[in-house]
Amino acid sequence: MNRSLLNKSGRKLRAWLQFSIVLAATATITTVLLSTVAKAQTGAKDLPNMAGTYNCVGDKVTCGWSGTKFTIKQTGADLEIRNEKGEFGHAKMTSAISISAGPIWNMLGVIISNDNRVIQWSNGTNWERLNLS
Repeated sequence: MNRSLLNKSGRKLRAWLQFSIVLAATATITTVLLSTVAKAQTGAKDLPNMAGTYNCVGDKVTCGWSGTKFTIKQTGADLEIRNEKGEFGHAKMTSAISISAGPIWNMLGVIISNDNRVIQWSNGTNWERLNLS
């Protein structure tokens, strides 16, 4: 093969690799900056009060496994969730309408009611807050 052809191919490959590295670095930096801005914009004062007692509704098998009654205690964006079986886990409000629950439940939730009384979870269940009146 011609040596000049190999040099051209090598230069093109090197230029493509440099472009890819710069693009990947730019995407990473942009993602970090945007997530930092999003976190800064959602302060604890912007989050709804989710503290209370909830009933699990929906799939009876899933509610039976995860629990039928839950109590949420809230400190800012941090939530402590406890079911009637005494099991508990931690969750975080990731925005004014979204919740990320860690172990033992490992699910994502979306607040689907205007009065913040219903959470729809990724496991197919809804939690409805009880009236305390």
